[in-house]
Amino acid sequence: TGFNRVRRRGARRERLRVTGRGRRDSHMGTLSESPMRAALVLALAALSLAACATSAPSPAPNPWTQGVKFAPMGSAQKAEAATMAGKQNEAGVYTIRVHVAKGGSIAPHTHPDTRILTVVSGEVYYGFGAVVDTGFAKLYRTGDVFVVPGNAPHWAEAPTSDVVYQESGMGPTAFITVKQP
Repeated sequence: TGFNRVRRRGARRERLRVTGRGRRDSHMGTLSESPMRAALVLALAALSLAACATSAPSPAPNPWTQGVKFAPMGSAQKAEAATMAGKQNEAGVYTIRVHVAKGGSIAPHTHPDTRILTVVSGEVYYGFGAVVDTGFAKLYRTGDVFVVPGNAPHWAEAPTSDVVYQESGMGPTAFITVKQP
């Protein structure tokens, strides 16, 4: 019931289709008129659904934790540490690497020596005092460096992401848990 004709409009041609009701539409064809077009549309729809259905890619491994032999830390939740250089129980320079998983924390504690910390991955809230009070914590991000004075009570939390930081100091040292009031 419809027919095609070509009508000139300015310098371009437009293919028109007259429908049974006398309306004119641009002739794009219907899916039933073109099996190839129908197959293409279905294939694209299937690919779109498949892309949506796949799971999110797993996060890349953290090179700061790969191959490091961590041990659980005292007075900590979801935190571990590894000695990277030197020995903490002997005189001399040492470096430890600390990994705190998302949601983990390290309870208030002290060390007899001053330490220099460098955040190498993620972010950590670090606070000073014998009681955890996140209102007084400072957020340190990847690349930040800060000093923790010897014998100063301090604590850490990683509420938003895993964090890896390194601590360097002069041994011998110790991890002394602060007694809570």
